[in-house]
Amino acid sequence: TVVRTPSRGDAAAIAGVCGASSRALYGTDDVDERAVRDWFALSDLAMFLAETDGRAVGYVDIRDDDHLRFPVDLRVAPEAWGTGVTEVLLAAAVAWARERAVDGAVLRVFTAERDEEVQRVLAASGYRPIRHSFVMEIELGDRLEAPVWSDGITVRTFDPDRDEQAVYECHQESFADHWGFHGQPIERWREHNVDSERFDPEL
Repeated sequence: TVVRTPSRGDAAAIAGVCGASSRALYGTDDVDERAVRDWFALSDLAMFLAETDGRAVGYVDIRDDDHLRFPVDLRVAPEAWGTGVTEVLLAAAVAWARERAVDGAVLRVFTAERDEEVQRVLAASGYRPIRHSFVMEIELGDRLEAPVWSDGITVRTFDPDRDEQAVYECHQESFADHWGFHGQPIERWREHNVDSERFDPEL
């Protein structure tokens, strides 16, 4: 198994790894190639791709949040479970974080509830669960009722040139009391939101 830094040309392979893992666990894809291409534009994100015999079998990314927090997303295709790929990718992320971390820094790995492979490796490496979150979804019917807005509230299309600063401040404030909140400068917020090729101000 070889671990290397991927390029945008590997977006389809990364999406394939993520999709294979998600389908095995939940029966559905959770990311597409277009979304993965956006990740390459994030200045605070490091990415590693694992290949076996030239085939992508694992992926991990890690974000540097002011050298204090290092969120990690680790995915391994089912064909590589139990082969050591998960361990190698985790080690790559940890080594990258160690080069940048300051005293008191924390590395946290996000993993799916059903992903026993990643959980096994994390437990064996001394990690412990500290928090759970949920993905909530609803099936939309053919007809959707029009929303009813409270008095004093109007809705209009977002205009980046006019609204960006206000929306940024509102977004930051809305998460201010969230667990582990750490504010981000507007430049980084823009990278993760407005600069995405999937961003559509009409929505």
